[in-house]
Amino acid sequence: MPIRVFISYAFEDREFVVSELIPLFESHRIDTWYAEGEVRSAQRWEREILSALRSCDWFIVVMSENSLNSEWVKNEVNWAMQNRIGMVVPVKLRECVAEEFHLGLPRIQFVDYQKDREIARQDLLASFVTKQGGNPTAPVVHFDSSANISRGVREPRSPFHCGQWVPPDFFVGREAELTRARQLIAARQNFIVTGTPRSGKTSFFRKLIYELNTATTRKNLSSYVNLEQGVQLNVRSFMEHTLLCIFGEMAREVFGCRYSDLLQNEIGGGLPHLAKDADFAQFRKIFSLVTNYTHSDKERRNQTFVIHEFVRFVNELLEICVTKGFGSFTMFYDEANRLPKDISVELLNNLGEALSQTGLIGAYVAGPQMGSHFVDLPGLASNQIRIGAFQSDVEMRNLLIQYYFDYSERSDRLPIADSAVQRIWEVSEGKPYLIQLLASGAFGEAARDDAIEVDDNHVRRAYSIVNTERPEAFQ
Repeated sequence: MPIRVFISYAFEDREFVVSELIPLFESHRIDTWYAEGEVRSAQRWEREILSALRSCDWFIVVMSENSLNSEWVKNEVNWAMQNRIGMVVPVKLRECVAEEFHLGLPRIQFVDYQKDREIARQDLLASFVTKQGGNPTAPVVHFDSSANISRGVREPRSPFHCGQWVPPDFFVGREAELTRARQLIAARQNFIVTGTPRSGKTSFFRKLIYELNTATTRKNLSSYVNLEQGVQLNVRSFMEHTLLCIFGEMAREVFGCRYSDLLQNEIGGGLPHLAKDADFAQFRKIFSLVTNYTHSDKERRNQTFVIHEFVRFVNELLEICVTKGFGSFTMFYDEANRLPKDISVELLNNLGEALSQTGLIGAYVAGPQMGSHFVDLPGLASNQIRIGAFQSDVEMRNLLIQYYFDYSERSDRLPIADSAVQRIWEVSEGKPYLIQLLASGAFGEAARDDAIEVDDNHVRRAYSIVNTERPEAFQ
């Protein structure tokens, strides 16, 4: 099946997209989707563009001052950085500041169209080939085997993530919490993950999803939704988001098609294996019923989408999953703190009871206060997993080793003095976010000094800089 690419751009850069990118992709049989007009609205983004994003395997953002000034482009980049891990390709058309699109974007190798276009074309096509064959979350690393720690401190091979969610291969520690979450999923019990801001809750979710999706014998389907991205979030939109995520995951993993294929009147010739599949026919029938609510304009909606219909649709979809060999389905809801702002306790309680009537496993992320509220709601989240600081400096050392050596060479010979390790541990209080901020600065200071190892003075200097630039981090 050919890969499909979503192109995010500002309308002012349309000529580049149409004359350069589209012909290049068409000549290599790569499907594309891009918004052809400049007029957008929240309704169109929710109904059409979000559907297109979900249907695409890859995401390209055309970076320029024009796109930097587009809130729609920033929304699309934010979605892709959370939902297309390792499948985001920045294309720099004109000079601009990558961090202003998304803090994680500078960590991704960009394709430079400001110089030699032929080289840029080769680099752009090569980015698909490079990532397509391997682990999409694993960066491509070239290790100089002649390098020796005794030569002095260098910058870590992988930049610290410092506040952004951490890819699964860089998630260190929390083994007891991960084991508990696996047990709850196996027992088909709902749960909530709580913790203070930047404690690693979203990274914890991503690690779980990665494990579920890469299991040798995969029996569990899973999907992720960030409730902070919901437009006018209420019970109805919560149910709609849930159903659309289930459809997208089942289309990809159960039936081997794209979400966009479900929107067609007839299945194309590229999917002959589905033509006589009775389960797929039933799947499309349910999809048609649901989209009568979710994809129609408000004036055209003749019925009210109610909770008992949601329960029926979910149960019918899960029955198809079981028929196809998948025993369970887990929905991961991030930023669940959004719910009580828009949904009354009574409605939230009704939603919990409705979810308990389905076979859907619900997993949520929220702050500690909301965690206590959730566990009192029947069916919503009766189990709580708390994510906090590292329990010992051994976990911290493992984190530093992971970033310093990356995938190329594993060693415990970190060029860092014990006093510096102790200083980072004390100042950070074992919080991974603060550890990464301090270590990133300390390794940088030591490298600039051509030092043999990171010492206590480097950590102190790093703390001074971080505390000046980001004082809220230590509050």
